[in-house]
Amino acid sequence: MSSDMIMTVRGAVAASAIKPGGILVHQRVLQKETTVVDMDIAAEDLMELREHPAEKGNLVLSNETRAYRELERLSLVQSNCVVDIHGRDERDVVRLKRMAEQLDLHILASTSVDDTTTSTDVSALAHQLVLDLQYGMDNTTIQASVIYQRTSLSPANPTILRAIAQTIQYHRNGGGGMLHALSSSFQTKLFHGRRGTAAQHQQLWHAITHHNPLLLLQGYVKPPPSVIPKDFIPCSICRLEFEPVVGEYFTKFEFVYCSTKCLRRHRIAGFGPVDQLQ
Repeated sequence: MSSDMIMTVRGAVAASAIKPGGILVHQRVLQKETTVVDMDIAAEDLMELREHPAEKGNLVLSNETRAYRELERLSLVQSNCVVDIHGRDERDVVRLKRMAEQLDLHILASTSVDDTTTSTDVSALAHQLVLDLQYGMDNTTIQASVIYQRTSLSPANPTILRAIAQTIQYHRNGGGGMLHALSSSFQTKLFHGRRGTAAQHQQLWHAITHHNPLLLLQGYVKPPPSVIPKDFIPCSICRLEFEPVVGEYFTKFEFVYCSTKCLRRHRIAGFGPVDQLQ
């Protein structure tokens, strides 16, 4: 992906497609559906929810229609880009992509290391982030765009420390091209080889946070391609790298397919040469 492209749940889009109304960071745009029914608040519950607003699923939006109505208001302020901050266990990227297509929005999904993460190995955590950011989340081809980690003023716990460590390792593995907005290399690009004055730093920071976050793209450094895991193989039909499921016979033909969808597509094309498939 080139430096002027942004990865969204719908795929990579040009940075010029982002409207000037700004980029909205939204915590939990659409929650995964649970056994708790998303319904109107009963009158008898209003008093309790005023005192305890986090109870009865009041902070969870899992109804796709309501989320749609909420996001369609962005058109009123000339904004079409949303960053969805979500935990790994609660996200629903398939419905998020469908809603983005219906609204013609550019939604950036997030990946994270949560308190429920069982692994304590830094390499395994970094590997999971690489898969989410470079290949797709939750058994889909929908790629994450940002790394999200909740923090607080409480003493750092092991999960947060692991998150910091695996973020660094992800950068070392060639992912993301991450760069701090006020780092020396970023300033060198914007200030024509100079570090810039304190006033210029303040002006730059204000411009990024209040007017044009896409200025960050000017400091983007394209990383080397990440190493494909050894157990991943390329699909002959869709050309995507995938991890074969143990026991599935993906290589019983002269071509390799990643799913029955690709196999069906090849059959409809008359099993012609795979290099002619688009």
